[in-house]
Amino acid sequence: MAWIREAAAERFQNLELNLFIVDLALTDRRGDGADRLAQRFALSREQVIEFPHLLAGTIDQIGERLRDIREAYGISYLVLFEEHMEEFAPAVAHLANQ
Repeated sequence: MAWIREAAAERFQNLELNLFIVDLALTDRRGDGADRLAQRFALSREQVIEFPHLLAGTIDQIGERLRDIREAYGISYLVLFEEHMEEFAPAVAHLANQ
């Protein structure tokens, strides 16, 4: 992101950046969801929790993570596989109420 910000300079605020959500685990226990994703992608639990393209946890946790990602990277919108849309819908509703 640093080189994009640098290259865009004053135009950066006008860019629309997306984040592709590869997979998510909406669950009451973030660790369990992170473990499930870690096994699928051959990562550690910690890597899953830090990797912005994978989301695990409760609706509140996922919402908080997405807000943090937006702040850190300037993300304008999210993209995800159609197969995840129904599972992700409660997170969208939650974010819309924020």
